[in-house]
Amino acid sequence: MHCPGTEPDRRRGSTLVVALMMAIILSTILASYLDLALSQLKLANQEKYENTTQRLVENGMELGLFLLNYEFRDADLSSTPSTFVDEAGNTWALNWTAKTATTTITKNLGSNRTAYTTIVIDNFDRDITNYANTAISAETVIKDGENDLITRRRIVADMEPRSIFPYGFVFTQELEYRNDWLKIRSFRPNTPGGYGVKVGGDYDYTYDDNVTVGATIFDNASTAYLDLYGKAIVEDITGSGMDLGTGTKIQDQYTLNPGSNLIDYGLFHEGFTYEFPEFEAPSLTDSNVVTLDFPGNQETLGDVVDSGYDATTGVYHYKIEGDLNIYSGETLYIQNDVVLEVTDDFRIYSNAKMIVQSGASLVLYVGDDMYVYRGELDNQTADPSKLLIVDVDQPGVTESETWTIYSDTDVHAGLYAGENAYIRFYGSDYWKSSGKFYGAAIGRFGRTYGEMEMYYDEDIFENILSDVRGLDHTYSFNPVSWTETNSSSYLAGDPNP
Repeated sequence: MHCPGTEPDRRRGSTLVVALMMAIILSTILASYLDLALSQLKLANQEKYENTTQRLVENGMELGLFLLNYEFRDADLSSTPSTFVDEAGNTWALNWTAKTATTTITKNLGSNRTAYTTIVIDNFDRDITNYANTAISAETVIKDGENDLITRRRIVADMEPRSIFPYGFVFTQELEYRNDWLKIRSFRPNTPGGYGVKVGGDYDYTYDDNVTVGATIFDNASTAYLDLYGKAIVEDITGSGMDLGTGTKIQDQYTLNPGSNLIDYGLFHEGFTYEFPEFEAPSLTDSNVVTLDFPGNQETLGDVVDSGYDATTGVYHYKIEGDLNIYSGETLYIQNDVVLEVTDDFRIYSNAKMIVQSGASLVLYVGDDMYVYRGELDNQTADPSKLLIVDVDQPGVTESETWTIYSDTDVHAGLYAGENAYIRFYGSDYWKSSGKFYGAAIGRFGRTYGEMEMYYDEDIFENILSDVRGLDHTYSFNPVSWTETNSSSYLAGDPNP
């Protein structure tokens, strides 16, 4: 006979209570796991959208950089259009007053999420006189269907122009100094808006980075730390006929890796690749071909309006077939802005002169050797960018050239020789030569003789960019700063108000 409240009933009641408690515990655990799973899903989605935002904003920055360096460079914007459609089909709004180009790219991410990437390019028309204000900003925001912000990321990059022209010395194989010492320093004009003041035969400059390269510094198993940031690059240095040896270390004081932009870093010893520029002289008609006979021992280019004058640019163009020789007692004057092509050798002999007069400039294309022997290569502007001597041979040409600077006076010039060129500089006390070199140079080999002083122009790069005068060369903008920020305001306003 079973009576209520007996032992079996109590056991069944206890089991039910335990089951209910276990159910509650399991429900709590499941709820916790569910909440944890939802939190993890939320975090995973947030991380996914943050990664998507980062990827899209960096893509936007790269798109802006490509537009600035290529599409806007090649576009015909002379009619100042209000919009520009790029190759990908994006429409850019052009603000000619602020010099900004702006676009917003929309991307559907699914799950009721939309990404908006806004890109703003400052100085989109690549005005080199205003290049300091060049910048690219990119911002990506992701919003939900209620227009609520999920993630946001902004990148701002300041840009500077880069060129195949360095403002220092680039020798892709060797820089060798013979007899005494080699000094490399930088200089800048000491007068605002001008290039030096000539007083008593000397120019007044501001000098920096005093570095002397000589046998006392470079010897076997020595280490030299040079403050030559962006000024001199060579693969090997040899002094007084002696190789430095395998134990020698030459390091830039800044210890930067020159691999990314070779012409922007210091003296680099262990070898590098430099892509020599491809130069071509301007296309000239037969009427531009001239013969210089030096009547009365003088000739002048650019003095009168003639067949070589380009009224649009104000530049005089001339071409000499074969050699140009300036012999003892003869003087060639350059007046106004002149572009001159010499298809073969260019030589200035002892007691001869070529003078770039104050206010003038010369871009001289040379087809083969250049030889200044005890003559004067006199750039009276004292601005190296106003006398550019350029090798017109194309890359891959095996013929080598020798360019010799053996001047009785200081030389202010930019020497841009070919990939097989040998540039020789003769300094003071070497067969009575007394000139110093101011400017920049590119070549495969460099060699100096005597007590040679070479000064790299810290401004030549900018001056060439701003005033190319018939020198057909392009440049690109590179980021010099990269900042990720969040601002209280959206780029170009809210992309989806």
